[in-house]
Amino acid sequence: NPPALAAAAQRSGGWYAALDKMNTSLCQRALLLRDLASMWADLVVLHIHPHDPLPAVAFGTAGKVPVVFVNHADQGFTIGMSVADLVAEHWTSGQLITQNRRIFSRSYMLPLPLEEPPEPGDKQAAKRELGLTDGQLVCLTVTQPYRIAACGEYDFMKLLRKIHDRQPEMILLVIGMAESEDWRRLREESNQCIRCAGIPVDAALYYNAADIYLDSVPLGAPEEAMAAGARGIPVIRLDNGLAEQFDGILAPDGVKTHVSTEEELLAALDTLIDDEQYRLTVSRRLQDSVQHHC
Repeated sequence: NPPALAAAAQRSGGWYAALDKMNTSLCQRALLLRDLASMWADLVVLHIHPHDPLPAVAFGTAGKVPVVFVNHADQGFTIGMSVADLVAEHWTSGQLITQNRRIFSRSYMLPLPLEEPPEPGDKQAAKRELGLTDGQLVCLTVTQPYRIAACGEYDFMKLLRKIHDRQPEMILLVIGMAESEDWRRLREESNQCIRCAGIPVDAALYYNAADIYLDSVPLGAPEEAMAAGARGIPVIRLDNGLAEQFDGILAPDGVKTHVSTEEELLAALDTLIDDEQYRLTVSRRLQDSVQHHC
């Protein structure tokens, strides 16, 4: 259980119980969860792993406490939505899937609150702390292994190789996951220009060093892309159809963040890299758009 979530509950006079620590069967834990909700709750909010069967077993019955399902992983198969009275969506693209593919009409938008972006740090100092020179451009990606699992024509590691071949001086930094053997090999083959830097305790140093944010494929990380945009980092992503609504969410003022083809992506990166004034213009427009509309 996230310590911060448990602490927040306790500070407000609440409590928490870690059911996964109990040496009981699935049905026993589901019955306990149902009884706890019946005795204590006016409303149940499910913010769960989409493959977790426990809430579906616990609340798949008539006469239960009202259940809200938070659809934070709208791109994947889910079990818990089947027992919901209402679905809370974070993205219009996810809501379209809920309503049109999962045929669940009681779906409502619950926008993600963005924290005020911190004051930008010293970009050159951040680069030096990462062992880079002041003049090296940094392209940052924040992702997780399941988001970049190769699928058909979409292969994130191959995409990074193509970017490196085209812009061999650029540093491509990936954070959010441990460096595997494949990533170590890619780092060596790229002369240390493509780096998987693990899971930092504080990602601020990497955001401070970044000149461009490249969202992952086949699944992006829209929260991280928004965080980059709010910091004034230009965002670029290959649209594979899963993110067709994203331009309107991230940049309603017309800042182009998504492109349709790999060649367009490479060309857009070339422009961002080679034209500093254009990069600064996009940075300011995107930052203003995110801060005023998201």
